[in-house]
Amino acid sequence: IKRNYNDISFEDIPEVSTASIKKTLKANNISYDDGYTCFVTQCPFCTLQKNLSSTAKVYINKTTGMFMCSLCKFTGQWDSFEMCLNNKNNKRTGAKVDTKCEENIEAMKESLDEIKRNTSQLKIFEEESVTEILKKIQITCNVSSNMMPNERQQLPHLDPDQDFKAVVSGAQPMWHKSITTFSTLRAEVLSDLQNIDKVQGVKWKRYPALNKILKGHRRGELTVFTGPTGSGKTTFISDYSLDLAMQGVNTLWGSFEIRNARLARMMLQQMSGIPLDENLDLFDFWADQFEKLPIYFMTFHGQQAIKVVMEAVEHATYVYDIAHLIIDNVQFMMGMSEEQKHMDRFWKQDVIIAAFRQFATKKNCHVTLVIHPRKERDDEDLTTSSIFGGAKASQEADNVLIIQDKRLTSIRGKKYLQVAKNRYSGDLGIMTLDFDKNSLSYQQKKTKSEKTGRSPGRKICMIMDPN
Repeated sequence: IKRNYNDISFEDIPEVSTASIKKTLKANNISYDDGYTCFVTQCPFCTLQKNLSSTAKVYINKTTGMFMCSLCKFTGQWDSFEMCLNNKNNKRTGAKVDTKCEENIEAMKESLDEIKRNTSQLKIFEEESVTEILKKIQITCNVSSNMMPNERQQLPHLDPDQDFKAVVSGAQPMWHKSITTFSTLRAEVLSDLQNIDKVQGVKWKRYPALNKILKGHRRGELTVFTGPTGSGKTTFISDYSLDLAMQGVNTLWGSFEIRNARLARMMLQQMSGIPLDENLDLFDFWADQFEKLPIYFMTFHGQQAIKVVMEAVEHATYVYDIAHLIIDNVQFMMGMSEEQKHMDRFWKQDVIIAAFRQFATKKNCHVTLVIHPRKERDDEDLTTSSIFGGAKASQEADNVLIIQDKRLTSIRGKKYLQVAKNRYSGDLGIMTLDFDKNSLSYQQKKTKSEKTGRSPGRKICMIMDPN
């Protein structure tokens, strides 16, 4: 038994409606039987039909229009079937076409005779005479000459066989996912201008001078905090983060230098404003208030791998929606081991800073890194170049805060916080730090003139133009 198969994919077969098949068969006066899946009719173009006219059947699929003759085994698509029917009809009407052509012969003959009467033979010139004639004739035109590619005589879109409208409608713009225009940023820029207070971030209540310089605490930024050893970096950053946590900023502390219990005790005393060791009866009250704050602590202490730390940080950010991450400090997290004695410490620190910079941008979380400075002379002020390590820390940071302590080098020296870099507004300045031992806080207290509504006698904050 010989069976013919089609190698045409199902997607390439055009879909034909049942109504169009019936309409074509009726238009050609072809009778058919309506089956469940196929139309059955006699084969109209089978060459063997004269001998076996009753056995030649054509089966036409109702869905795809594919047909097959049971006698000659001829198969094809519905378009081929219609074409065969049209060819048979054209053969029947061939005589009519010939008569129409004969009617036009006389008219064409008359026009050709007129052209022949008005046409004269071309004269043959010698090569030398042609050159002499061309010298006397000067041909000019106002049309510029264009050299078309591939020896074309006209523009490609003027080709009559070219569907230029389809080409234009199907054209795609040449864009890149990493390139944008102002039209896509326009709505976001307008939203920032209309909501300037929210864009500037959360304001500090304990340090209003910082609001004048930094404008606020914003998500997605990286702050580098440095200062001399023993100048109170951990104490200030603890009070700094506590102020934000009391305003609803979810905070994650990574204290690699001191134990979490000691850090929590300091923050609890900063919140209460009184020495709790002398007021133990108030411990439960303030402890209950402190538990309500969205503050979380990582249990790491000392040297830790950056991969392990980042896994814990990303988990806390996803679960608790952390908005402020503090790492105190980077040098303690790096540590020292036998495996690292041949490793460049500057390169390792740059890797850590790059990881936190990328985390702050992708997770929209503010990261504060406490980094010890290099050993400088006591009489020299610390700058952004004084941060330990390479230049990546100060370059990647959006804000650089430096504690300057002049109490050991000058009789009237004071301690103050310097804003050495401010990428958001560009304002730089200093804020005096007066330590209150009872509350372990640098919180700025209102003067008598501020309480009575009078203008203060001296400014607490000084803003400097970066230029």
